[in-house]
Amino acid sequence: MKFFIAALIFFAALIAMLAFTIFLYIRLVIAVRSNSEVPKWMYKIGHALRTRIATYKDFTDKSVLNEVNAYIVGVVILSIAAYFIFDGRYFTNNKIAFCMYTEFAIIIIMRFVILIGKLLVPFILPKTKKSDYNFNRSAAANAVIGMFLMSMLACVLTLNMTGLPVEAPIVQVQEDEIVVGHTRADDLLSKGFTFSGKTPNDIIENKRDSHFRFGETVELIKDGEGYGYVNLTPQYKR
Repeated sequence: MKFFIAALIFFAALIAMLAFTIFLYIRLVIAVRSNSEVPKWMYKIGHALRTRIATYKDFTDKSVLNEVNAYIVGVVILSIAAYFIFDGRYFTNNKIAFCMYTEFAIIIIMRFVILIGKLLVPFILPKTKKSDYNFNRSAAANAVIGMFLMSMLACVLTLNMTGLPVEAPIVQVQEDEIVVGHTRADDLLSKGFTFSGKTPNDIIENKRDSHFRFGETVELIKDGEGYGYVNLTPQYKR
């Protein structure tokens, strides 16, 4: 019950951050279309989320909205490209983790791309067009982009802390199926399997020497032939 409440708090905080990020973007769109400034507290958020070397000014114009839109479009394009290039190569058993880590990396990369692009634009645009473009970095744009980054970070942390239900992988060994996380050692022993260095009477203990695995890793053997390694996990006791 305690874990459920903690998970509920994490997801509530995540939803609140995502909603606030969308709210900031809508406020920026309204301000640009009405030719007005965003609220002062939005500028303060932009300054609070800045890096040590970056400086931002308090202004709102069309270039600010274009910067945020370019960031969002870039994230979408890179996400689609990453899916077709890397899908199936990494985290094959956990596509949720693949999506979250990839998206987090893309958001960070696009943040640097926008920053570098902002610095290079003055050298690329013709002199006749420079007067129509604001090369300063806006705290309003950084508020929206920064909250995108914070929201994705919160999403990755939340899913790492709570996890999501996924279908258990099934491994076929000869005519037997092993369901990862469900098949018990007793079931394997009854089917003629043995574990290297272990006897049926041995007790598996959690040595607590790792935060990423429990129990002991042993080789699965049947009829003198090895079929890879399995992780024997002791039954959870309160």
